[in-house]
Amino acid sequence: MKNIEKTLNDLVSIYGEDGKGGAYPNLRQWRACLSSEHTGAIQTFNFSKLRKTALYENGEQGVSGTQAMQRYAECSMRVEKSMEVVYAGAYNGVLMGHDDGVGWDSLALIKFPSLEHWASIFLHPEYIKGVHHRVAAVEKFLMIVSYVK
Repeated sequence: MKNIEKTLNDLVSIYGEDGKGGAYPNLRQWRACLSSEHTGAIQTFNFSKLRKTALYENGEQGVSGTQAMQRYAECSMRVEKSMEVVYAGAYNGVLMGHDDGVGWDSLALIKFPSLEHWASIFLHPEYIKGVHHRVAAVEKFLMIVSYVK
């Protein structure tokens, strides 16, 4: 990725270095992803444990976690037209392997043409205005990245 340090500085100035309790990537996570030499498409696997009632910092009330997450999804899709929602749906449990006990509600598999496309969404002014919907919606959030070969 070109100009990693400038991009990192911009991201940290918006979202902070610590990731705000998992609401955003922390500095180490940003750096690891953006420093990759991978030049192709990436996919993110997004797991969400939704709040029953969204918890907005501005005090907005009467919105469910599901409604807030829908607002976030609509904002994201408007901002980054090149992202492809490969799958979005309910999380129904672990079939095999360790169950961490989180009780995820939903998962989404999103494909981006490149790391640059993925990172650009976080710097887009409309996304910055709308990301608070995801933060309000989720009790817990996990994003796993996979480089498409």
